[in-house]
Amino acid sequence: MNGYAVIPLVATVAFLGPLVALLLHRPRLKRNLLMLLFVIPATLWSLADFLLRSQLLPIDPLVLVKIVICLGILMIIQYHHFLRSRAGRQDGKALLAYLPLAAVVGLTVSGSIPRSMQVSHDLVIIRYGLWILPVALFIVALIFNVAYLLVR
Repeated sequence: MNGYAVIPLVATVAFLGPLVALLLHRPRLKRNLLMLLFVIPATLWSLADFLLRSQLLPIDPLVLVKIVICLGILMIIQYHHFLRSRAGRQDGKALLAYLPLAAVVGLTVSGSIPRSMQVSHDLVIIRYGLWILPVALFIVALIFNVAYLLVR
């Protein structure tokens, strides 16, 4: 295992506590359900990133990169929904946040994202290609909206 795999491993372990607490909590309130819908992809994202960087399992790295990309975007979207519910904003506009996820899933299935990748013993280099730019801009706007909600 290399040094780049330690941070995703620590994140995976850190997410397990809230995940177990949310799964065991009864009754399930709406805010707890929304938090659970954020913690599950966050845990899976950090676990997939750990498996990619540590190369412990004989899994195709390209498949893991695609999983990491999709779960990372899903995690950001779910965090956005959780914060919107905490801020008392419940409208139909929140569903627009799933557009970049649909775009990324389509682009990863078609093979457009990532363009290429190189795996060595210590390093994974991923080239995403130009298709990631529109999705990244939408995600950055979503992150700014999350930051605004946190400041409020």
